[in-house]
Amino acid sequence: MFSLLLSIFLRLQISRFNEIHREKKVFQLSVTCTHFSFITEFLYSHIAAVLHSEFHVQEGIKELKNHLGSRDFLQYLDRRTNDFAAQFEDVSSRHTWSGIVSSVVSYVNAEIESHRSKNKACDKNITSILREVVKTAEERKKVAGVQLPLLKRAKKIFEHVVDVLEEAGAEFATDYSHLLRTHLLIVPEYCTKLQADVFEGLCEFFVQRIEQKRNEEEEGDGSMDSEDLDANVISKEEMYKSASTLVQLLKSYPSDIPSQYALRLLKFFATTLKTLKEDTKLPASLMLGLNLVLARNGIDCQSNSKEIHDDVAHFLLWAFKAKNARDKKLRDSLVTYARIQLKLGGLEDEKALRELAATLEKEIESSYLLVQQSNATSYDRGGDYDNELIMIMNIT
Repeated sequence: MFSLLLSIFLRLQISRFNEIHREKKVFQLSVTCTHFSFITEFLYSHIAAVLHSEFHVQEGIKELKNHLGSRDFLQYLDRRTNDFAAQFEDVSSRHTWSGIVSSVVSYVNAEIESHRSKNKACDKNITSILREVVKTAEERKKVAGVQLPLLKRAKKIFEHVVDVLEEAGAEFATDYSHLLRTHLLIVPEYCTKLQADVFEGLCEFFVQRIEQKRNEEEEGDGSMDSEDLDANVISKEEMYKSASTLVQLLKSYPSDIPSQYALRLLKFFATTLKTLKEDTKLPASLMLGLNLVLARNGIDCQSNSKEIHDDVAHFLLWAFKAKNARDKKLRDSLVTYARIQLKLGGLEDEKALRELAATLEKEIESSYLLVQQSNATSYDRGGDYDNELIMIMNIT
C-alpha cells in the first residue's frame, strides 16, 4: 500500500510541476525525465518486492501494465535503451527495456516458487506478463527505431523460458510458445544467444507435448481424430502450435544440431507421421520439420535413412492415394522429402521404390481419366497435384 501511495503522490507532484511550468518546455522535459526515472526505479523495486512480500503481487503487475500503455513512459524507455546501447555512463540498465524484462523474469520465477509451495496454479496475469512486455519492447523497433531492445537479455530470456516450461509447462505453454514463435525466434541476433542445451530443452518440451497428445488419442480409440479431451489434456490446436514452434526452432537455430539429438528428432517425426491419416496443418508442419533435420543432418544420420523411411512411407503412400493430401505445402514437402531420401539412400530398397511407383502410377492414370469428365474440378483435372506426382515418379 505504501508503494501505491508513493506512486499516487509522485503523479500528483508531477502534475503540479507541469501546470506551474507549462510555458517552460526545457524545464518540463527535465521534470518529465526525472519523473520517469522515479517511475522506473519504482517499478524495479515494486517487482523486486514480490520476492519478499506477496502483498505487492497484483499491485505491481497492475502498475506495470498501466505504464506499458503510457506513450511517454515507452518513449522514456526507448531513449534510455538507446543511450545505454551507446554506452553513456549515466544510464542505468534498470531504465532500459532489458532492465524491465529482467525484473519481470525475476517476478515470474518468484511467483512460480510461491504458487508451487501452496500447490496452486499460476493465473493468466503471471503466465502472460513476459509475453506482453517483450511484445511491447519489440514493437518499439518499428515505432521508435529502437534497435534490438532485448539483445543484452536474450540469453537470459531463452534460459528462463526453457526452465519455466520444464517446471510448469502446462500453465505457461500457450503464452511462452507464442513468445518464442512470434517475438524471439524470428530475430536472428537473438537466436545467436540460444545455447545448445537450451535449444535441445525447448525442442524436447514440444516433442513430448506432441507425443503425449498422440499417445492419448491412440489409446482412446486408435484414431488421430479423437477429440475426447478433458481440461488437462492437450488440444489438437495446441498440438499444432507445438509443432509450429518446434519447426521455428529448427529454422532459427544457427548452430549445428548434435548427431545424436538429430536422430532423436528424425525418429520422432517419422513415428508420428506413421500413424497420421489426416490432411491438416499438423502433418504439413511435421513433414517440414523432418525435411529440415534431414537436410541439415542427413549425412550424419545416413545409416538410419531407410529406417526413417519405413515409418514415413505409411503416410507418404496414404497422402498420394486417392489424392488424400490436398494441402499444397504438404505435397511440396512430400516431394522434397523424396528428393532428400533418394540422395541419402533411404529409397534404395527395391520394394520401397516399386510400392511408391505403383501408387503414383495409379493416381496419375486416375487423374487423366477424370480430365475427360466435364464436371471435374480444377483440382481433379490434375494441375499442380499431378505435376508433383510426376516429379516424384521421375525421381524414383
